[in-house]
Amino acid sequence: MGSETGRKTGRHAERRSGWMVSGCALTMAALAGTGSAGTAVAQSSTQAAAVPGERGALPGLPAGLVINVLAGGAEGGPALDRWLGGGILAPEETARRATALIEALGSRKGTLPGQDLLKAIDRIAGYVARRLATASVMQLAVDPEFRPPVGSIALKFGPPDAPQAAGFEAVSPKDPRISGRDLRGLRRPLDEPVSASGIAGIEKISLRLAPGDYRVVLLTQNLGDPELVRRPFGRSLRVNGVPVIVAGSDPSRWIPGAVLSNRAAALAEGVRSVGGYPTGRLAPHANTMVGRHQAGGLVIEARAPQGRITIELAEFGRGRSYLTALVAEPANRPSSILLSPEARRTIISQDVRLALEAQVLAAAARLVEQISPADGRQPKPEFESAEVVSSN
Repeated sequence: MGSETGRKTGRHAERRSGWMVSGCALTMAALAGTGSAGTAVAQSSTQAAAVPGERGALPGLPAGLVINVLAGGAEGGPALDRWLGGGILAPEETARRATALIEALGSRKGTLPGQDLLKAIDRIAGYVARRLATASVMQLAVDPEFRPPVGSIALKFGPPDAPQAAGFEAVSPKDPRISGRDLRGLRRPLDEPVSASGIAGIEKISLRLAPGDYRVVLLTQNLGDPELVRRPFGRSLRVNGVPVIVAGSDPSRWIPGAVLSNRAAALAEGVRSVGGYPTGRLAPHANTMVGRHQAGGLVIEARAPQGRITIELAEFGRGRSYLTALVAEPANRPSSILLSPEARRTIISQDVRLALEAQVLAAAARLVEQISPADGRQPKPEFESAEVVSSN
């Protein structure tokens, strides 16, 4: 069934290669990809085909939801957000619900203008794209005994006279690997060297390392200065061109809790590896460490087949960026990022992200090819799609 769906989607891509879901900014040709991406699409298409339509069998699909989504406007957005989980559901469940909703829309084809259906598909796909592209800031401390693992890069940002952190390379505002506007090194009288200093105003970081996949941790610290804590990582960033939306920038919304450490078993209970990350309930002394450091971290998975990682931070509003450190560790080794279960749930790997995007797009493709070309005019994009969708 999966191979037949893939062939069908490929034929559709040839016929309608110019059409795109504006919320996903991906042409239907993307669904006919080759290699691992093509495999993910085929597998996701099979999963999507198994999800029932409007009447049947996905429990809880509200009776009026299809009408609200079609109508858009003031009620359509909140109704869609509630059904797709509002960022609380696991991403797999959000994609499953989005697929079911798109298939429910299919039951209305022939009774509504194709343009209305395309707009509704666009709205759903755009929501899922935003959800999968979102990363949350965590309360993240650095264990005093932490040493960056072999094969990693660890940078400590700050003024030239800032305290040095063992295993970290000092980076001052004049370092060629960083750029931005009015870069300023800051330091505080703290006994934790990684959090004690940082640089404000960084907008771009360029790294050279061995080719491969990496886990990248960007760290900040709650200085209490509204200009520097409002959006310390910006509202959005790009890692080698892959967009990420930053959620929960305000310290009051940071997800508890995480620790950079080489001794996870001593800092958490019931530690197990989930996706390469040691995960467990933080012990009381680890939680005390997290609270004392008042530091925040953003964990992103990045691919660097050419041995380069470029991180671009943007959309600061009335604030500025503020970074204290960066750690990039090889993804093919156990991570040094100890995560609480709450923090672990906020990380979506690029492979999962690509597969879930493909699942929703496959459902969209099946419906779109049934819409009359005369009614299938391209809807006007509701947001800048390039900012939220994976370019892999």
